[in-house]
Amino acid sequence: MRAVDEELLSLGQCVYLGAYSWPTAQRLRFQWLGHDRSLAPRKTGGDLGRPRRMNKAAAYQLLSLIKEQPDAQLSELSKALFDLGYGYFSTPYLCKATRRLNVSYKVANCYATARSDLQRLEYRHMIKYYDPEQLVFIDESAFDYRVCNRKRARSTKGRLAYLRQPFQRGNRLSFMPACSLTKGCFAYYTKTGSVNGEVFLHYLREVLLPQMSEVPLANSVIVCDNASIHKVPGVLDLVHSQSECQEAAAGQHTT
Repeated sequence: MRAVDEELLSLGQCVYLGAYSWPTAQRLRFQWLGHDRSLAPRKTGGDLGRPRRMNKAAAYQLLSLIKEQPDAQLSELSKALFDLGYGYFSTPYLCKATRRLNVSYKVANCYATARSDLQRLEYRHMIKYYDPEQLVFIDESAFDYRVCNRKRARSTKGRLAYLRQPFQRGNRLSFMPACSLTKGCFAYYTKTGSVNGEVFLHYLREVLLPQMSEVPLANSVIVCDNASIHKVPGVLDLVHSQSECQEAAAGQHTT
């Protein structure tokens, strides 16, 4: 432990040299730091020493740590509890403790770090003023040779499963539809290659906007996600100019 303090060796190097296992090294390190650089048992003055079971305060703190950092490893949780003064808990004990607390280790459902709950609330507050029949949703999708590659196959036990699949992506086919309650899917557009801002403007000008209606009729409000191609310069001007043309045509028709 003195060699680790003086940075002559790391704890992992001590384990590699065969002195003891990694859990034992962690336990001795925590004991060394908690007993003022000594491995001798601390004089408790008649106390029973460290409890073998986790009390309620430590359990609540463990749940708080998991809530703050759901992807924390058990060794990290053990060190955090020790630093907060709750004592040392081994990783096997924490594994059982998390099960008793109804916490399981599973595949994470990830979402983007740029996601803003405040902006989502603002969107919900804004969209509620439109009728569902007015909304037209648009999005992009793409296909290449590797999309349909299956990841799993069957073979006899002890043998590898082989599949003949293309490793090259090949030509990319992009597809853009619009969807509404009254028309279903309409305004289809396909293109070889990826979709950029110029292609999106062409899709609006030539395909989608001629099939849109003026506000407040059905199919008059376009809803799209926060992709960068949806925010290129000229998108709002194009949509507003198309709306003004429709209003002018409607006025000439009524006169």
